[in-house]
Amino acid sequence: MKKLLLILTILICLFCAAPVLAADDLSESAAHYYYVGNDDQILAQYGKTDYLYDILTFAGSGMSKITAYTVLELENLAFTTDLGYQNTYSLVTSGNIYTRPIMTGIKVYDLLLYAGMDQNLPDSTPVRFISKDGYSISLTLGQLQAGYNCYASLTALTAEKTKLPVMISFGSNGLPLVGPTGTQAVYQEFTAADGYSTATDNIGGPLRLTIGQSYTGENNASYNSKWLAAIIVGDANGYVYTRETVAATTDDTVPEGGDWTHNQAGYNKYLNNTLVISGSEAKAAVLTVADLESLQSDIVRQYFAASGGRNVYEGAVLRNLIEDHLIDGVKAPSKVTVVAQDGYAVTIDVGDIINGIESFYQPEKHRDIILAYAIEDLPLVADDTDPLYNGANANGPLLLVVENTVSKWVKGASQIIIGDSSFADTYSMDVNRLFAIGIIGGYNNGTFRPSDSVSYGEALKMIMLTAGYQQQPAAGGSHWASGYLQQAIQAGLSVDNNINLDQPISRNDAATLLVRFFSLTEAPISTGDGVLTRIELAEILNELI
Repeated sequence: MKKLLLILTILICLFCAAPVLAADDLSESAAHYYYVGNDDQILAQYGKTDYLYDILTFAGSGMSKITAYTVLELENLAFTTDLGYQNTYSLVTSGNIYTRPIMTGIKVYDLLLYAGMDQNLPDSTPVRFISKDGYSISLTLGQLQAGYNCYASLTALTAEKTKLPVMISFGSNGLPLVGPTGTQAVYQEFTAADGYSTATDNIGGPLRLTIGQSYTGENNASYNSKWLAAIIVGDANGYVYTRETVAATTDDTVPEGGDWTHNQAGYNKYLNNTLVISGSEAKAAVLTVADLESLQSDIVRQYFAASGGRNVYEGAVLRNLIEDHLIDGVKAPSKVTVVAQDGYAVTIDVGDIINGIESFYQPEKHRDIILAYAIEDLPLVADDTDPLYNGANANGPLLLVVENTVSKWVKGASQIIIGDSSFADTYSMDVNRLFAIGIIGGYNNGTFRPSDSVSYGEALKMIMLTAGYQQQPAAGGSHWASGYLQQAIQAGLSVDNNINLDQPISRNDAATLLVRFFSLTEAPISTGDGVLTRIELAEILNELI
């Protein structure tokens, strides 16, 4: 009877209520209820009441009360009020994979007002989005109102569209999003029988947070949280979202003894890989894999749950690593972001870092978040092309491991940003590494301007410091870089005493400096009259360190 009433209600909605088109050709084809009764075996799956009755909870001090909406209620709101929205969003994920899905859903800020949010909250009010596996990200009301951009390609210089709203999506490229409902585990592998289409990649539902890009090439996939379960505005006020766990079915005894580090033949090539620690609340540092593996008091070996399985990982406790690198006066970080070698970034809940996360297989026991360097007695290698890869030990040499929250795992972890990024306009490991060792300082407004050309003076300073020369004050109160020029002339390495230190350095001049200061047989860059960008020089110098 319940299902019959549901279908009748849906039919009335479809045939009697005229949709409010609040965006570009908002189409009901992405709604879960659209396919009820459809003859196609795959599309018919979207009519399951499992999806329709999945709920999204709203809580926090900024809301008038704790409330919840079903997927069906949200989809009806999207098509019968001006809350609905549909547009193309640019997404970049791990490995710099670029896509442009057409997302259908409901505008977050407008929905919060509709659900009873206080209209007088300041723009700085945090809004936390929590997924079913415990993954969470935080935005501010100001960010929700400002919106984001869409770019036509991975390297487009200007935005194709601006001010795209942050959205709760239920459809991608015309198909409803599928994912774990209240009756499905977050680690379930979805197939065509569940309505998953590889062509449209309509996973991450039934509700998914959708956020565009802030700047070209931004790896924004980690902000587009899958399996959305709750939204908290302001303080939680006692509301707690509980991750899924299972009844204890096994103990957590781990194997003892043995060397799991990279101090072994073949694996030792990773010992000098680096982890950069930087950020507004960090004592900047660069640690090697060897450094991390030598932190005996900070190392744990424990079972961790991932996608329904469990493996023993060994690694350094993230909490201890962060506490060791907090600047004076900061007792706990405001934010922690872990960045992969390819730029993929995940912000980790500080409470989870401090308190650990309840074990998936051992409820009431907690697991620390770790930077793992080994799995089941095997050191981690970079990928499956390494001859020492055995089918399970890829994604290293450092892998961020978060119990029961596989969407927060970071493969090939290379940076920890404590607080805000040292440079608001880049997460580049090359840039942050040079910052951490004192090669660069950036601009006074906290930017690096990676696409700007490098002046001769800037290039001279960066190259000389990387080559081992000392910091130099201005010579006789003149240009800030004149001390470096004078030192270079004294060393017989500069080409021109009268060079304009403020002019962009040509690629030819940069190549000359690099060859001379590092005693190279050939230039590490392509030459010519064109200028060199700041990010290019940072990448080159990291190769030469």
